[in-house]
Amino acid sequence: MDNDAWYHYIEQLHAYIKKQDQTIRDLSTRMNDLESQQKNIPSNTIIEKLEYHFDQLKIERMDGTLHIGFTPEDLANVEDFSVPLQQRSKQKKQVDPLLVKLEDYVNGVAPNLLNQMALEENRPIDETKKELIIQDICNQLSERVSFYKKEAEKQQIQQNVREPFIFNKVKEEIDYGLREYFKKRE
Repeated sequence: MDNDAWYHYIEQLHAYIKKQDQTIRDLSTRMNDLESQQKNIPSNTIIEKLEYHFDQLKIERMDGTLHIGFTPEDLANVEDFSVPLQQRSKQKKQVDPLLVKLEDYVNGVAPNLLNQMALEENRPIDETKKELIIQDICNQLSERVSFYKKEAEKQQIQQNVREPFIFNKVKEEIDYGLREYFKKRE
């Protein structure tokens, strides 16, 4: 290579480095501008409207007070709407013998049924999960008994066979529900 070729090569290299330097300066300027713009943006986010849809809200157990639709300022003006303890205890004393029978069924049969299904499906289930499932079933028994009492009246089932009818219907529902739970469980 002769001197002119080297000189030309060095000039090209110098022009390329100068262009890269200018690009870096431009990017640095743009970055500083963006940072200053970001600092000037107000941090107060304004939410104009919040919409809640509670059509699928299901509360199985609540050990406190749930206030829906209140702001913290509104809570200061809320009266206590809780049921006095005396009324609660009176309600508990009027226990339906059919409910007791169904609870005994759930507490006695459901754990074994869950163990059997866990073996059949080769899907182990821990004790805590079993207890939660059983508790959830027990919490729904009263509602299901009421439903089938109304069904028995609609179907005009005789009084002497109503209790076995209701017991069997709820029992079938429990067994079916547990099997479906295991089928859908991943």
